Amino acid sequence: MAFRVLCTGDIHIGRRASKVKNTYRSAEVWSSIVELAIAEQVDLLAISGDVVDAASKSYEALGPLESGLRRLNEARIETVAVSGNHTMLKRPSGSTIVHS
Repeated sequence: MAFRVLCTGDIHIGRRASKVKNTYRSAEVWSSIVELAIAEQVDLLAISGDVVDAASKSYEALGPLESGLRRLNEARIETVAVSGNHTMLKRPSGSTIVHS
């Protein structure tokens, strides 16, 4: 029996591409990754950091991230992630949230 793994990283949900034309928003890329994992019926989605970008400094990335993780969970796809050097969000109070 094979164990299927999909690995991704550096999605940077919340960051906007400023110099590249005709690009997908990072939230759309995340959604496509989730769709691929479900369609391919992988056993594990491994995320090697920088899913959410610290430059966004808002909660705009949390909605798409949470939605994707919920869909993966419903499809019974295990998801593991490690923090990257950009994987932080600041709360309005100034405390830091790190997703790992």
